[in-house]
Amino acid sequence: MPFSNIFTIPNVLSTARLVSAPFLAHRLPHCSPQKAMCAISVFGVTDWLDGYLARKLHQKSILGSYLDPLADKVFVGSLTFALAARKMLPTPLACIIIGRDALLAGGSIVMGISNPEKGRKSVKPSQLSKWNTACQIGLLASIVGERWMTKAFPTTTPFVKRGLIVGKFIVTATTLSSGLHYVWSAWQELNKQQTAQPPVQCSQEGMEKREGMP
Repeated sequence: MPFSNIFTIPNVLSTARLVSAPFLAHRLPHCSPQKAMCAISVFGVTDWLDGYLARKLHQKSILGSYLDPLADKVFVGSLTFALAARKMLPTPLACIIIGRDALLAGGSIVMGISNPEKGRKSVKPSQLSKWNTACQIGLLASIVGERWMTKAFPTTTPFVKRGLIVGKFIVTATTLSSGLHYVWSAWQELNKQQTAQPPVQCSQEGMEKREGMP
């Protein structure tokens, strides 16, 4: 891979998000809601910006196709764990979110080992996966900002709490459905690989030996 395809502005932004994601997710539940929402907004803007610049500057790369979704998953997983540890997110939902990403990571490793050539190609997340990531980040950001919202606008407290309940159901549905979609896609890919394998043919010499046997 040429160095010119590695050291690009989109890759630098994705790497910065990836490195800062665990620290940011750990600090968000402890800082003020205003600062937390500002940090999440910056994270979201840079997430959009690296993809936009990659398309606009024609700087798409295989490395970038891995870094971008990986940074999102590390951020979502770290923030999910931090909120669940503080009892701000239900443990079953946290297990679904983290378990789904762990399943996908393990499946990607298995697919890469079974088909190394495919592992050298760019990763293209499904549209359902993109919506799922957006819903997850939206829910986590809403949980972090709940304290500020209910304190600044006390009359909205019932609506905020109902909205969070609905959001948790939506994230549960999108997480499970996107996980099942990936499992189905991986199953179809494995079947294609087995079908594409050429049948084992006996050599001419082996056939002659078999014919000469009593």
